[in-house]
Amino acid sequence: MSVTRRAPADSPVSDARPWRATPPGAARRWLRQRRREHEGRAGNIYFLSLSILVGIAVGAGTLPRLLSGVSRAADPATAVPLLAVGLLGYAFALTVAARFGPVTATPATLAWWLTGPVDRRALLLPSAALVLSVAAVAGALHGAFVVAVVGATDQAAAAAVVTAGIAAGLLTGALVMVVQTVTDASATVLERIAVLLGVAAAVLTVVRTPASVVSTWIGPWSWPQAAADGRGGSWLPWAVLAGLVVTAVAVRRLDRLPLRRLAAGSTLGAIAGAGLVTVDPGIASRAAEERRWAVRSPRGGGLPRVAGPRAVVGHDLVVLRRSPQHLLAAGAALLVPALLGILTGWGVTLAVGWLLSGLVAITPSTVNARRDRDLPALRRLLNLPGPTLVGARSALPVTLAVAWCTGAGALLAARTPGADGWVWPLLGAAAGPGLAVGALRAARRGAVRHELPPIVTPMGILPTGPLHWAATGYDVAVLFTAPTLVALVTGAPTAMILPQAIVSAVGVVAFVLLAGRGDERR
Repeated sequence: MSVTRRAPADSPVSDARPWRATPPGAARRWLRQRRREHEGRAGNIYFLSLSILVGIAVGAGTLPRLLSGVSRAADPATAVPLLAVGLLGYAFALTVAARFGPVTATPATLAWWLTGPVDRRALLLPSAALVLSVAAVAGALHGAFVVAVVGATDQAAAAAVVTAGIAAGLLTGALVMVVQTVTDASATVLERIAVLLGVAAAVLTVVRTPASVVSTWIGPWSWPQAAADGRGGSWLPWAVLAGLVVTAVAVRRLDRLPLRRLAAGSTLGAIAGAGLVTVDPGIASRAAEERRWAVRSPRGGGLPRVAGPRAVVGHDLVVLRRSPQHLLAAGAALLVPALLGILTGWGVTLAVGWLLSGLVAITPSTVNARRDRDLPALRRLLNLPGPTLVGARSALPVTLAVAWCTGAGALLAARTPGADGWVWPLLGAAAGPGLAVGALRAARRGAVRHELPPIVTPMGILPTGPLHWAATGYDVAVLFTAPTLVALVTGAPTAMILPQAIVSAVGVVAFVLLAGRGDERR
């Protein structure tokens, strides 16, 4: 029970002010004191110093071997593909940054700390440091990839290429942070820039472009390549200085970052963190998918007026039409095999790249198949036999896989030296159903089985549940696309067309029957 005291009737209200607000200075001092008490500064300094020392030791042991590339004659055929790879990498990085913020905070920090009289820049500085660190590491990996493809005369030249990559990544990360502090539509701006970079990469990959065009695409995505060509002596120090200056500007503007620009990224970050803490990425992916549809308001595009299995296929088509970003991702993944074929040639790298990029392109079309497996009650409302429903859900992924594999094969044959023009598209069409079976099995794998017995090793206990979850789907994809993978390794596709067609047909029929009958028993 609360009692409200009123001012006496004979005294003016303006003279009695027992409710006057406390000055914020005392609250700030109290908050700083509590943070110092619970900050664990010594432990943080020890952890940071240990991490830096371990990183220096690992780099000192591996970088000399990694960057000791043998100098090779400049191949004009690799200049444009390297530029396309850089554009694709930066498009992917900007897309990820648009999804996560990039600067973000935990929901508890948003609710309790950022709403109080605290130094917002100091509170967001760890998140900003993480963003800049990830950007610098990504840039270093880009530079190391350029060294691995082009080579270097000595370790000093290789270090210059990697330094150019780090400067480019640092500059890009800082610019993304500045954009987030300037506009509320930072995610839209970053996504549009990513689309433009992806379109430019597609044009450079599909259209035969002279190598002289590389010098006109001046940007962070081409800095490592320019340094590898010997053009980094004059501008590289200025590029590093520009990255540091923009980083200082981005850090200074952190206090101008409002709460509304942190909310979306913090929610997605919390979902990813929950999947990491629970060692169950499936939960995180499902939560992210549900959140994506919850914040959208679809317009029109109702279900077609059909019944039975055709209605299921129509439902999948409506979902795909409402997700144009998935088609853009499939188009970007289409470029990966062709670029790897030009840069690395036939081999294991090309086979792995083809398999992973194909699964990335097909997986978004299997969302409804995963929901049917997760929610048996909704599946029963459709009143369809298990194999019939699974077959209907498989129609769109199989069609998309056949189209993607055919396009990837045609592009690979057109841009890879020594490739048969008509064989690779035909082999891709035969491998499409097998690749779709792998994506469908991965979508229906459910939660991580933590009850599986762990593996005891001298380094500690290795849980088998997450390993089983990660391998489910990829094992079937490798099994039912084995002839195509062998052809990508050896470069001889003609003899693999018939075996691939047989294996794909057997895989689709077996998956539909086994998965459908398994759903009927649930």
